[in-house]
Amino acid sequence: MIGGRVGSSDPTNATYAVRIDEQIEHLGLAAYVHWTGFVADEAVAAWLDAADVVVLPFRDGASYRRGSLMAAIQHARPIVTTQPVVDIPTFRDGENMLLVPPDKPSALATTLRRLNADPVLRQRLADGAADLRAEFDWQRIVDAYSDFCARVIQSRREVKS
Repeated sequence: MIGGRVGSSDPTNATYAVRIDEQIEHLGLAAYVHWTGFVADEAVAAWLDAADVVVLPFRDGASYRRGSLMAAIQHARPIVTTQPVVDIPTFRDGENMLLVPPDKPSALATTLRRLNADPVLRQRLADGAADLRAEFDWQRIVDAYSDFCARVIQSRREVKS
């Protein structure tokens, strides 16, 4: 688990973290789970580069606002995440990530077993994530935003004319 155990935006995070710890103990997984805590950007990058798979189950679905998902894409890792609430055409199940339904741990477990057994699929997802990362290049985002603002300003000028 890369990063801090709990965020500051939701007070239920600490209680949830305790439940996760209890579940890890109950399932005998403690030897396989490592929490890094907050680490520097370089350490996050190193951990991501070392990961075989990045698993990001979001209760409310994957979206462009998920920094952890954007980081996994930038590092071209095979990704398993939750189906977006709204369709996101760039997120293609089986091509650049695997999408599972929210709040379905059994579906997540099945997908992870499938991915563990299929190195060709892991490579396809990594390659797909590498192809997808150009969509989230900061210069491309800045240029698109600047173009959008210019179009809005131009359309306002035309309305006033």
